Amino acid sequence: MNPTTNKTIFSSFVNAFRGIWVALKESRNLKIHILGAIVATSLAVYVGINMAEWAILVFLMATIMFAELMNSAIENIENVLRDKAGVDYAFTGKAKDIGAGAVLVLAIASVIVGYLIFVPKIF
Repeated sequence: MNPTTNKTIFSSFVNAFRGIWVALKESRNLKIHILGAIVATSLAVYVGINMAEWAILVFLMATIMFAELMNSAIENIENVLRDKAGVDYAFTGKAKDIGAGAVLVLAIASVIVGYLIFVPKIF
């Protein structure tokens, strides 16, 4: 099957899950974010957060995963341009750095929100 051809809704889902799986195998940072999500979810269950806090937590976890997946896509495109097309990193590196910066902004915001949700419940 050609992974870029989506003739059915099923093939679209297969390709999307393939992309997530590839990112899980290749992205150290995605694994770190997933570990953070597991820790946050476990803590949320332990301290008993309310529905609004769950909504915020799930939204942030999904947003970080989305950003990391997009950053991985940008990095893969940059790597192909550099390695196969011979484009110098000076021309493509900005995209990688900006993508990484976007993920960092979300991670910092998530830590702040986690602090606001969890610290009052723990202390």
